[in-house]
Amino acid sequence: MAREFIARTRYRIVSDPNKADAVLRGTVTNYIAGATIVVQNATAVDVHVYLQLSLTERATGKVLFSRPAMEVRERYEVSVDPKQYFEESDAALDRVSRTLAQQVVTAILENF
Repeated sequence: MAREFIARTRYRIVSDPNKADAVLRGTVTNYIAGATIVVQNATAVDVHVYLQLSLTERATGKVLFSRPAMEVRERYEVSVDPKQYFEESDAALDRVSRTLAQQVVTAILENF
């Protein structure tokens, strides 16, 4: 998330919330991954990540952005070979995290 903010905005990211102008808080409320399609030697897996997000102005407590039920989806194909499945699963989770960061930053930027 921090990398996405740094790459796309002029905002600085600080580690101490007491020194920030605004604080982004988020909770993963659910994570679901399951096979959806089986064709010959490959399967498609859908990953769904559900979040609660809020961006709050630290000084006033004013909520600047809120998404109580944000969903991010990613689909990837895997071989039926279990070794390849786990290797692709890690890469897919990396893609999901990048997609999630991009969607969160986009949603926040569109709010302003």
